[in-house]
Amino acid sequence: MTITLRLTIADPVAGVAYSLQARRTCRSSRASPPKA
Repeated sequence: MTITLRLTIADPVAGVAYSLQARRTCRSSRASPPKA
């Protein structure tokens, strides 16, 4: 149960961090936006 709870909390945080990083990369180089 602890592992599931940790994943549930960490997943959105990782998603937000990734979206921020992707947005930053997009801004710095519009020619090639990052794709997962």
